[in-house]
Amino acid sequence: MSATTITLLGTRSSGKSTWLGAFIDALDRSEALRFDLALRQDDDARTRMQLSQPLSDGRFADRTPDTGAHAKVRLVPQGTWTTQREVSLETADYLGEEFERSFERKDGFWTRDWSQRANARAFALVLRPNDLVALPQIPPPSAEELRRVRALFGEKAIEPSVRTLPFGPEDVAPQLAESQQPVELAPRTLPPTLPTLIEMLQFVRAHRGLSIGERPDLRLALVLSAWDAVEASVQSLGPERFLREKLPLLADFIWSNFDPAQTRCFGLSATGGDLRDESYAEMFRDRDGPLGYVEWSTSADETKRDSDISLPFAWLIAGDSALEPPER
Repeated sequence: MSATTITLLGTRSSGKSTWLGAFIDALDRSEALRFDLALRQDDDARTRMQLSQPLSDGRFADRTPDTGAHAKVRLVPQGTWTTQREVSLETADYLGEEFERSFERKDGFWTRDWSQRANARAFALVLRPNDLVALPQIPPPSAEELRRVRALFGEKAIEPSVRTLPFGPEDVAPQLAESQQPVELAPRTLPPTLPTLIEMLQFVRAHRGLSIGERPDLRLALVLSAWDAVEASVQSLGPERFLREKLPLLADFIWSNFDPAQTRCFGLSATGGDLRDESYAEMFRDRDGPLGYVEWSTSADETKRDSDISLPFAWLIAGDSALEPPER
């Protein structure tokens, strides 16, 4: 039996637990068309229940417990997308705050658990486009500060509209910049999402002993969670174009440090809608088929959709052959 360990990376509220719980729930309902459970009862049944029960009840997954959650599921691939007869899929979930602390406290962060995660065969980088924490901006000068500058340098002093930083949030996440006002730099704020994700990938690369510019032999999926909640005009770009145009800092880092042939961006809606809406939650509980979906972009930037939310896991195991419609 082939064991495939996949590590999920993401900050708090990125949607890791919701996707993992929805995937397990889909397995129980036979909605994950690319897999079936090899065993319905095993030692990890309690962990799977903890992750999937909220989705079965029509509500979003609970916060990851302080101890994290490690799920190991024996799966039988369905269809012809892989020649493996059985797969042991191991996924590690953890507190998003633990992820963020790594960005602030680099020394002493790398624990045994994180060493195991860094040695995974494949990685899913999960982020929620609507909840990105942008880079802070230096606020414009106050009237008193302008008065002092003009007193020293005259009326032709630097105008407050001139940007003095080499880059700003509009360069990293343009979709957030239109409505975002400059904010004061607080001593304890959430670290910006994209630099945090890039720093974590740097940790993984350093732990694996990779040189600058060396691309590892592993698959990396960028999973844009809660894709159904993204504005239609943005969603219409498709996942790959969204990554290139809206998240260029992250896109450039991934292209420079990972094999483009082994990376792919997915738009994921684990539930197909907002379970905080009671009418939708009731429909989700009583569904007789999958409501969640996955979207991805072809090489021609055409967007494809599949109702099987296990698709990113299958792609991380077998690559592009998993993108073909499953045969049942």
